[in-house]
Amino acid sequence: MEATNMSQVELAGRLGLTHAAVHNYLAGRVPKADILIEIANVFGVSVDDLLHKDVAALSPSPAGLFATDAGMFLADLRADLAAVDGELREAESKLKKAKDRLGVAKIIAERLESIHKLNVKRTG
Repeated sequence: MEATNMSQVELAGRLGLTHAAVHNYLAGRVPKADILIEIANVFGVSVDDLLHKDVAALSPSPAGLFATDAGMFLADLRADLAAVDGELREAESKLKKAKDRLGVAKIIAERLESIHKLNVKRTG
């Protein structure tokens, strides 16, 4: 990455990825197609170039950087959406548990009321 004057952290930020993900890709792990396309846009090369050339020899092009700004915006939106989706799922899970507890509490209350009525009849 030295030839690009871009650190792994900077590249991760441009792509909306973690530093660890970029490190794994540079270590040989092949990213999913959408990530490959975004990386290619940053460096202004084709995906084929990424797969067959030394990534350290590539340098980002202005067009690629501009496309990456839009890509970063979309990546941020996707990350925000995923976070909100996760929060929504967690809230739905908590709501279901609360409804279940409420249902159990209602059953207990009904049974206690029945027991109370029986005790009143017996003592009454």
